[in-house]
Amino acid sequence: MSKPHSPMQAPTNRAPTMPFGKFKGSPLDELPSEYLLWLGCLDDLRQPLLGHVLKEMARRIVELESQPESAGLAHEEAQYASR
Repeated sequence: MSKPHSPMQAPTNRAPTMPFGKFKGSPLDELPSEYLLWLGCLDDLRQPLLGHVLKEMARRIVELESQPESAGLAHEEAQYASR
């Protein structure tokens, strides 16, 4: 029998989820970039959440850098429009 996963130990095929706050239960890869940045700047955010947040932020930066400039801007504009 396998152990149940904690919210920060998501199975490999799913993103870790936010354990508290406005986006509780939401996968980190679906959180707004501004919220991830805010989380990453919190002085009291601890592991493993801090590591997951930083990893997701790095993933987004790499993704944006690999896109043509206009595509990256269109993606960010679409995020704002969906709110």
